Amino acid sequence: MTGYSENDEDGFEVQIDIEDGREPLDTPDGTAGVEFDYNTSVRVKPSPDKNRTFMIELGTTHYAFSCHKSCTTRTLDEFYQLQNILKNHHLYVSMPKLPLKIFLFISSKEYVSQELARFLFGVLTQKKLLSSKALHLFLQTNYSMDIIMLNCEGVRDDVIA
Repeated sequence: MTGYSENDEDGFEVQIDIEDGREPLDTPDGTAGVEFDYNTSVRVKPSPDKNRTFMIELGTTHYAFSCHKSCTTRTLDEFYQLQNILKNHHLYVSMPKLPLKIFLFISSKEYVSQELARFLFGVLTQKKLLSSKALHLFLQTNYSMDIIMLNCEGVRDDVIA
């Protein structure tokens, strides 16, 4: 998996080539199929409407995502809640870490955007986390974290449209 980042007036963007996590396909002639890289970009920028709220723009060609383009708005607290959900549901995955919350509360919006984008980069480069319903709902819907938790617990079964 490769990636690069870019900082501009519209926030902080990371580009990721997510490798195909499936086994190579067998072809009719008995040779292994071709492995694919799926281009993914995540841009995090401060929301002009609310303080400590950030817009996440996701664009991807990866088969794990049902929407290839999405935009959602999340608070800083919701990023920490996502980190805890992923940590609790994927015990054996090396989890990317967010900086201490107090540090981000006193930092500039641009720096916070950069750290949040780096966190999402770390999450999206973990193959086991790509199957997380919490991650998909977080990135591709405006559902509250309570609704996302109910989906993780099996109480709800929301789909991404």
